[in-house]
Amino acid sequence: MDYSKVFLVLLSLIELSYSARILMWPYCQGFNSRLMNIEKMSNILIEAGHTVDWIITEHYDETKRPLSSDVTVHKFNVPEDVPLITDEGYVEQFIDISPAKILPILREITDQFCESLIKSGILRVLKEKNYDVMILDYIDYCGRIGIDYLGIPTMLYSNFGFITSETMFPNPMSFVPHFTTALSDDMTFTERFQNTLTILMFSTVGIQYFTRGVRQLKQEYGLNFSLPLENAHMRAAMTINHAHWAFDYPQPLLPYHIMVGGLYFTDAKPLDPFFDNIMTSSPNGVIIVSFGTLFNRFNSEKNEQLALGFAKLKQTVIWKYKGDPLKNKGSNTYLVDWMPQNDLLGHPNVRLFVTHCGISSAYETMYHGVPIVAIPMIFDQQGNARKLTRTRANMGEELSMHSLTSESLKETIELVLGEPKYKSSAIEMSKKVRTNLVSPKETLLYWVQQVAMNGSHGYLHPIGPSKMHWAQYHQLDVMAVLAICLVIVTVVIVFTCRCCIRGCSNRLRKQKKD
Repeated sequence: MDYSKVFLVLLSLIELSYSARILMWPYCQGFNSRLMNIEKMSNILIEAGHTVDWIITEHYDETKRPLSSDVTVHKFNVPEDVPLITDEGYVEQFIDISPAKILPILREITDQFCESLIKSGILRVLKEKNYDVMILDYIDYCGRIGIDYLGIPTMLYSNFGFITSETMFPNPMSFVPHFTTALSDDMTFTERFQNTLTILMFSTVGIQYFTRGVRQLKQEYGLNFSLPLENAHMRAAMTINHAHWAFDYPQPLLPYHIMVGGLYFTDAKPLDPFFDNIMTSSPNGVIIVSFGTLFNRFNSEKNEQLALGFAKLKQTVIWKYKGDPLKNKGSNTYLVDWMPQNDLLGHPNVRLFVTHCGISSAYETMYHGVPIVAIPMIFDQQGNARKLTRTRANMGEELSMHSLTSESLKETIELVLGEPKYKSSAIEMSKKVRTNLVSPKETLLYWVQQVAMNGSHGYLHPIGPSKMHWAQYHQLDVMAVLAICLVIVTVVIVFTCRCCIRGCSNRLRKQKKD
């Protein structure tokens, strides 16, 4: 018997069965799709044999959520007067106001949540538990304190795809659009100018503005470590991007950026009798309407326009809706507080999805190959809508919520339903997102285990960018020196040529005189 081979097999089994102690830090300022996806990721890690803990506010009730009962939840209190993003009218107010007015609102809430976390003392409790790895939703700015204070090898999680400048991400501004814009990777000069300004403002002024309050809290509560708060994300071991090459624009990646787009794909489950009856009794098919977990309430005029547009269709409409009764609601429209969206989209009688294009909804409709009418609101939704309807998937049409009317809604829906190309593109996109060299689940589990066993994986990080000013990163200093050198060389050449010309002219004049 070859004992060396037996030893290697046993060693590999030990490594594969390694159980890591993992701390999950979701964005917890209210219930949202980001939180839902962290729940799904936690369940995947539990099923793989890892131990998972959560840090979250008292507002979260795990007994009413699809979170594994094996997850240990650590909670801290937030004052009752601090609003949540899921409070009525909170997010909807952002649709009609400028980014300059949005930022102070978001920062104030972030600072209040962060102060509540620090005052609770829960960080001291968690530090004593010696976790192997922390998975942090990078949009939670207070998590930067957690990176420094807890000292746990950290994996950042980005729910809406690639993170740009905050984590030393290769970021050619000429063809990599910022996630808050609706730009593509084929930009005009004006678009490249807009993209450059957006990235520079976000990576300098934006981050400084958002971290100012958190920096003050570090000092106030004696957490003023020598490590700069602004660069906390750059010290993370890995970055988990909810991205997929079929959907996201091609761009350069560093080895510590991993892609798990499709991690949350699930096949459609059987529907309960209420929804199953609607689906099977609709001879013209069914249209699903949902604006996600946050955008359920619009002003009455806009809701009535939507209702009137749906009432003019021959298809049955299931609309996730919260609000006052609608006088324009047609007999073909069912209003529901909740729907099993993924299971409905996977039903063969679904014809169309009217969606705000949140990232979770985008992946679900791509997975099931359902054409769309996109009505994006804010944040990353405009960019998702453009990729779904034009630059990547071409599986539907886009409408503006600001200019939407019942007639434009009806015409756009009928256009998408009447053109076979949209359904064909949706089916083709479904094939692409389902195809992976390595499954997103295996990718996630492999890297979580590697970070838990081996620490920071600093060898995957380039040293230079973490020390560079943004002007150095984009070689602006080098370009400036080259420009100066070019000017000097040009001046010398011009001066030399003028001297030569003058010398030749003088000689010619002398020769003529002689």
